Amino acid sequence: MPRWNRQVFWLLVGVVLLVGPSLSPAAVDAALRNLNQLQYQWYQNVDGVQPATPLAAQNTRVVNSARGTVYHLRISARNSGAALEVGDLLKLQFATSTSGPWTDVGDLGSEAAWRGYDNPTPADGDAITSTLLTSSTAEESYEEANSASVVSRITGSGVGEWGWVVQNNAAAPATIYYFRMVQGNGDPLAGYTTYPQIATPGVIILPNRTGSGAPESVVSYTHLVINLGRGADTFEMTSSSGAGWAVDLYLSDGVTPLADTDGDGTPDTGSLASGGMRTIVAKVTVGWSALSDTTAVTATSSADSTVQSSVTNTTTAPATIRISISDATADFGSNLDPSGPASNSADTVLAAVSGTGTQGTYYVWKSASGTGMAVTVKSNKPWDGTLSAAENAGTSPTLTVASGVWRYAEGSAPSSYSGCASTAAFTTALSPWKAGVGPGVAAYTHFYCLRIDWTDTPGTFTSTATYSVTQQ
Repeated sequence: MPRWNRQVFWLLVGVVLLVGPSLSPAAVDAALRNLNQLQYQWYQNVDGVQPATPLAAQNTRVVNSARGTVYHLRISARNSGAALEVGDLLKLQFATSTSGPWTDVGDLGSEAAWRGYDNPTPADGDAITSTLLTSSTAEESYEEANSASVVSRITGSGVGEWGWVVQNNAAAPATIYYFRMVQGNGDPLAGYTTYPQIATPGVIILPNRTGSGAPESVVSYTHLVINLGRGADTFEMTSSSGAGWAVDLYLSDGVTPLADTDGDGTPDTGSLASGGMRTIVAKVTVGWSALSDTTAVTATSSADSTVQSSVTNTTTAPATIRISISDATADFGSNLDPSGPASNSADTVLAAVSGTGTQGTYYVWKSASGTGMAVTVKSNKPWDGTLSAAENAGTSPTLTVASGVWRYAEGSAPSSYSGCASTAAFTTALSPWKAGVGPGVAAYTHFYCLRIDWTDTPGTFTSTATYSVTQQ
């Protein structure tokens, strides 16, 4: 809550003090120097001055503090001098070592690593309603901003207890933070029996690696994941590939896939104690999309998703191109006729009869399963392709490649004589087929048409088509 309520409170107290004994600033400082920070305990924050759920035992460090988390910290201090009267005297500091350097806890909304937090209901500066630490004798103030008050008189040898609401805003990973109360001017108290401690999670994965392999081979990389935090943690393991290559994660044997031990849908290391290690193996399947790829393997703390560590694996591949077809032969049958009788081929051959003039029939070849010829090109560089066909080695002198009797369609099968006639004809010379096709796997489907017209001399037709591909 805003501090204006507190200002009104102190105005009223000031009126009372005008008619009673008061302490000079020097006297207040002298009294404050008799305080010794004594005990602490971390609690889950609630919208009130009294927390209920401890996060650790008294005088015990909290571990795996995640950014954004708000805490209620109780701290007590013993008075070893004369009675300490009311006053606006203390503030809270943090450091990564008890020897400092010390930094004031930040204001509400500040960019400090640790800062105050505004709970909606209680007012900053309200008195706590009961003590929670074992040695406390005086209920002091509840603080959301960084200025605490002595609101209850602390007798000689008495112990006051304050409640501080603090937020982990940008605490560094793998770090222990210490807290202390100091005088309003920043001077330390008389002594510090304990310092409240809180630790953030941390992780490292190493090392970066390089390797090489041919396309479709698997390259393995071994990495070590180490828990740098002060508490047990489970680290989610993810991977990414710049070129879209497959990456699979395994245990150290390279055979057992990394499991999802915490059931969140992501494979992980399993729980690792502070300082614990896990060896993992990343297997990269070399793809066709590029000559090299950088894959990242990332370990992320389950306690705080902002705490991560990554390694890179750089894999290279030699320039490679391959081509394959699904059927070594295209059998049109042995009973083809201009009138279009059904083919006796074991493959799927359909007759597209014209019936116009001397035009006879185009026979359309498909595979036995009814699909076309699958032509697959795999290349990790841009490529060009050509097609050619050997002249008829059969007995019919009119069925010649040069006359355009053998044609091909790409993508879908022609269903008519005219449809076949409009497709690309094979030639005995190399003819362009593809140009400047990008890296990757390219798949094409070809359907073949063979023309049998009334003017053709009976006989046989035999030819071999050659698909040629070269990288740029």
